[in-house]
Amino acid sequence: MNTPQTYTMTEKRIPFADGGWIYGKLYLPADAVKPPLCIFSHELGTDHTAGIPYAEALTGVGYATFVYDFRGGSREANASSGRTVDMSVLTEERDLAAVIEASLTWEEIDPDPSKRVLIGASQGGVVTAIHLAEHPEDAAARILLYPALVIPGDCRELFPVKEEIPESFPMWGGWITLGGGYARDAWDIDIFETIRAYHGPQMLIYGTADAIVDPSYPERVAVENPDMEVHVIEGGRHMFKKEALTEALGYVTDFVKRV
Repeated sequence: MNTPQTYTMTEKRIPFADGGWIYGKLYLPADAVKPPLCIFSHELGTDHTAGIPYAEALTGVGYATFVYDFRGGSREANASSGRTVDMSVLTEERDLAAVIEASLTWEEIDPDPSKRVLIGASQGGVVTAIHLAEHPEDAAARILLYPALVIPGDCRELFPVKEEIPESFPMWGGWITLGGGYARDAWDIDIFETIRAYHGPQMLIYGTADAIVDPSYPERVAVENPDMEVHVIEGGRHMFKKEALTEALGYVTDFVKRV
């Protein structure tokens, strides 16, 4: 892990035409001139702070990293605009697209997409996959951390008839309340086909003790995408912590150095 002296951090606020905004932080290697950029997309219900360990580690290998809050994507401390009931994987994909577009004007970094790496964790991994299925030219490579491959299937299981999806619904015992648009947008997604649509350098990291995404899901991704670099963290849970996080950071920094 880097010490604070090895990087600088700048806050960014990206405006939307509807009056909303995306808040994020750009981490820069202290001695780098226009470094290439990683963009970290966080999990459902968390915020940009989930990406800070990755941002700090990536500055150590010469990469800038932008971590941000999806609009309405955070359960509590959301510094971007929006509500969870108005958020879906497709609204978050639009957020990621806006971040990429805004980054083209940032003088601190190299905007060249042939050097850009997209990193997505859990739901952020699904968002990253959706974006690159449509816009593969936007990144040199992608990293999927315990991607939430269960989202489309869970939505179809919860609401077998798409037309009967309610306007809002609680999930996980009321841990978060989502809008009907969340389920409707996810309902039609073939997540495995979406992941197969991208053919650039890519890496998948998941844990054997993930209680949210059964390991059979990433195992299938690995089989269907034989060119994907895959790392399995023994005992790793959903959202890596402690030793699992340290192991994942090693894989991530090694990958971007090679890319």
